[in-house]
Amino acid sequence: MIGRPRRLVLVGSIVGDAMVRVPNIPDRGGDVMGTSARAQSGGGFVVMSAASRLGLPAAVAGRLGTGPIATMIANRLRNEGMDLLLPFVEGEQGFAFGMVEPDGERTFVTAPGVESGLTRAELDSVAVGPEDAIVVSGYDLLYAAAGPAIMSWVADLPPEALFFFDPGPLVAEIPEQRLDLAFHRADVLALNRREIALLTGFGPEAADQQAKDWIFEELQQPDVVVLVREGAAGSRVCRRGADVVEFAAPAVEVVDTTGAGDVHTGAFLAELARGADVVEAARVATIAASMSVREPVSAGGPTREALDAFLATL
Repeated sequence: MIGRPRRLVLVGSIVGDAMVRVPNIPDRGGDVMGTSARAQSGGGFVVMSAASRLGLPAAVAGRLGTGPIATMIANRLRNEGMDLLLPFVEGEQGFAFGMVEPDGERTFVTAPGVESGLTRAELDSVAVGPEDAIVVSGYDLLYAAAGPAIMSWVADLPPEALFFFDPGPLVAEIPEQRLDLAFHRADVLALNRREIALLTGFGPEAADQQAKDWIFEELQQPDVVVLVREGAAGSRVCRRGADVVEFAAPAVEVVDTTGAGDVHTGAFLAELARGADVVEAARVATIAASMSVREPVSAGGPTREALDAFLATL
């Protein structure tokens, strides 16, 4: 049974984001003039920020370096009251370069840094308990050092700890053994239609039941929950032996879709922490994610006050 977390522990990477708004993506070898640019904390920070703003304490069990990008991230974490569970290491943080088009769609290139070298010994120094929600992204399972370290550590988690796995857009590139371990331990799995197609081999428009059956064949936890995110179309909750529950997303003006899925994750866990069941948590998370795309930043999750005010209008 999905429990009520008291803390979110992000296991993996936080990176810097360099985001440029562009009229269009340039052709290969071409160029384009951006209209604005922003440096910000990204990656797992967005999940932590979304949860923290809604009342769930958040901590990072990942590496932070000593360079200017890492310092910017560390300052932002401290300013938002989040805990750093590992000591700093010499070197610079990775960063993602992103281009945001007028409709809010974004395109990324990510360059890893010190976060990709996370070790099992470092993770063993992190104390987790049965009321922790452990969040892992598929991006981190791609790293040669951090990937196997994270999954071996996750396999030894207390059975009561909630493991939330978000495979991400590079799911097809995650080594099979690491992906299998994540599937076997996941209590909550978050995907979009493209990622389901990559995993199952069915097309994005394939029958939902086919994809659902395939996913549940691969997942091992008896009460596992699959969250399917569909952007402006909303989201769905899938569980064994239960009807699929669908939520429409409220109509909003889209400015930047970067981080909307991460906001969904953070808000979902924060609602569980308040005592909501998985269906209600997913409903509210869908609304929080929709609110986030109205902001020109990746960490655009709403505060509790803003979310409650918006919910009151629906």
